[in-house]
Amino acid sequence: VAVAPGAAARRKKPATMVIPPPDRAARIVGFLKPNLLRMDFSNKFVTAQVIHTPTTTVPCSASSREKLLRSHM
Repeated sequence: VAVAPGAAARRKKPATMVIPPPDRAARIVGFLKPNLLRMDFSNKFVTAQVIHTPTTTVPCSASSREKLLRSHM
């Protein structure tokens, strides 16, 4: 399959959905802890996420919907 010259340059790059964290004053950042625990409660289930605030990533997540956790509750 022959590709026309410049075809690679015309291809669009996939859009990234990463939203950068808001800038905070340096004085406030010294008092903040880097991890944030976010818990959601519904009528049936509980979900929890640990969020690393500087990089806005989720290193750990748990839910009461998981079969392994249900047996121990």
